Order: sequence, then structure tokens, then C-alpha cells
Amino acid sequence: MKFLKIYRFQNSANKITHDFGKTYTLAKEEKYTQLPTEIVNFFDAHSKNVINSNRAQNVRFKDPHVEFLKYLTDIFDTSDKFSSHCDELTKKFNRSLRKGAQKNFYLIFYASNVDNLECLSIFVMEAHQGVQVDKEEFNILDELLPDIESRLKKAAIIFREASCLFCNGKETNEVEKETNGQDESVSTIKRHAVLIDSISSKGDVAIAEYFLNNFLDCEIMADNPTAVANVLKKVIPKAVNPYLNDNYTKKDIINKLKIKFSNETRSSFDSVAEEISSLLSEEKLKKDNLDILSLGDMLFDKAKEENDTITKSFTAKMGKPPKTVIKDKNDGKSINISISQKSIENMDSYINSDDDFYIIKVRKDIVDLKKQQ
Repeated sequence: MKFLKIYRFQNSANKITHDFGKTYTLAKEEKYTQLPTEIVNFFDAHSKNVINSNRAQNVRFKDPHVEFLKYLTDIFDTSDKFSSHCDELTKKFNRSLRKGAQKNFYLIFYASNVDNLECLSIFVMEAHQGVQVDKEEFNILDELLPDIESRLKKAAIIFREASCLFCNGKETNEVEKETNGQDESVSTIKRHAVLIDSISSKGDVAIAEYFLNNFLDCEIMADNPTAVANVLKKVIPKAVNPYLNDNYTKKDIINKLKIKFSNETRSSFDSVAEEISSLLSEEKLKKDNLDILSLGDMLFDKAKEENDTITKSFTAKMGKPPKTVIKDKNDGKSINISISQKSIENMDSYINSDDDFYIIKVRKDIVDLKKQQ
């Protein structure tokens, strides 16, 4: 079942007020207006875009007993419950605003399915002005919703099942095994929602500050860098294998990833695609209508199939990086030099050889040279 309720907020005499809202339902009901197909498609697309956005962040409710969850648990049951609970959540939203926004905007609640999961989508969308051409006359239309390409001011996609399990004390977190040669368990904490919280203007600071904490009663989840790295190692080499240049293998892709994420690093699938592009054949990519930009999108889609909580931007760490080791033949008692592959790629160090010697160069400004007794 799909329900939608929309509230118009306006700034009047430096005081923000809102109307009583209007409820729409997919099924025809006497009390409510029926949702047109075009509006369903509009908000379905917006919901999908939020989850796939580069700016999306995973969030969790702070506590099973927060006020927001009180209204969420049965908001999907009937159109009447949806309408009344949205009214209460709108009051909560209004209380979270400590000062009025400069521009008029809409607060929209939309109950539907996103990626086959029952979700409550919440949008804060700035009203804007448009021009309608009626025969030979121009009509100025006020308070229009942004089109599908417009940037949302704020949005949250709340997953019903995960949130209700948490609220009822039945949430269990998955545990997976590390896959980089160490027998180490990695706990995967479930997300309750996906959030976009962008400050687009000075007058919008109040919404940005209180949308997450005071209204949604949520907190941003930190990535588990090791769990993210496991997904990258499992998905990316397999996904790009058909596009490798003839002299490279999946092992080369893994080494690239290990170098890039040898330290805890903030990155994105677009950045990873760029990083491994030198190992790929442009001709093979073109046969599947891919370039480096679309490859990043494809890798993100594949990663979501493996773990649907992953976001397009992430933090990952893959443990120990590849390195070159030079040791004397007496088990390294006289000579033992270790240089990471990342330092070589960053041109911080250099290794070469002639007939008799290995030649090692290291930038002076990044090391300390000490003599020890």
C-alpha cells in the first residue's frame, strides 16, 4: 500500500507555520484523494535516488524507546493511522525548528516499497516558482515541487522491518569472517534508515542541525572499514574480470585495492573505478557500453547485491599493504629493509638494481635517519 501526506511550511513574520496537510492513497478511498501514477513514479524515483546518492549516510535510532518509533511501528497499517501519525510527526518536526527557514518548503511523508523493502520516505523540498504556457498566455505558478533532477534539501528513507525489530528488542546483528587471511569475526550493525542532510543555504541551518537529532531521533553510523573492505575484495575483482587487459589478473586488482586501502581511507566507487582503470581495456568496456564513470555505478550496484547497507561513499581498510622486503641471507640479521608498495606508487621511495647492487632511494623529507649502537 502506498500513502502520501504533504504539508506546506511558510515563513510569516519570522515565524514558521504549516497547514493541516493533505493525505493521498493509491487505492480509491472516500476520505482521501487518489494518488496519480505520475506522482507515484515521481516519489518512487526520489526515494531510489536518496539510497543511491553519493551523499547518503546510514543512520540508526538512538534508543528503542525514542518518540519517532512510537509513530513508525503501525504507520503503514491503514490510511487513517498513516494520516494521524504523520500529523504527530509533523508537530515533532516543527518543534525541532528553532528558527524559521527563509524560504517556503514542503514536508512530505511517503509510505511505499524501495528495493522491495517497506519504507517511510520523508522529504523536505523547497517550493519554487514555475511558468505555465496556456495557449498564448503565460501563467506564473507558485509553490511548485522541484523536478526529479533537483537536489533535495533533506531526505530520510526509514526501513520498517529493521526499525521495528530494534523497537521490539528483537534486532540481531550479523557476524561474518574476515577474508584477508586472518580468522577474525567482523560484526555488521544493521542500519535503520538512509539520510541525506545537506545545508543548502544560510537560512536552512536550523533544519540541517535538528533534522537528524531532534526530529528523527537518529545518529549517523560509522562505517566498519574492515567489513566494507571485505565487500570490495569479494565483488570488485569478479566484476571487472571480463574487462582486464590481457597481462593482468584478478590478483592485480586485489593488490591495487590493498595499496589504496592499506590505511583507513575515505573513498567512493567512482574513485575505485578510476584507481583500477589502468588495468582495464577501454575496448572491452565499450563493448558493454561502459566507461570509467558508469563502471563506478556498476560496481556500486554489484556491491549492494552483496551487502545492501553499503553506500556509494565509504571508509575501508584492508589490513597490511603489499610490500617489498630486502633481507640478508642470514635471516635478516644484518640487513632487513621493508618498503610498502604504496610508498613506491606515491613516489616516496624507489627501488632499482644494477649488476651488483639494489639501489634504494627514499625522500629525505618523509624519514628520519638515525645511527644506533
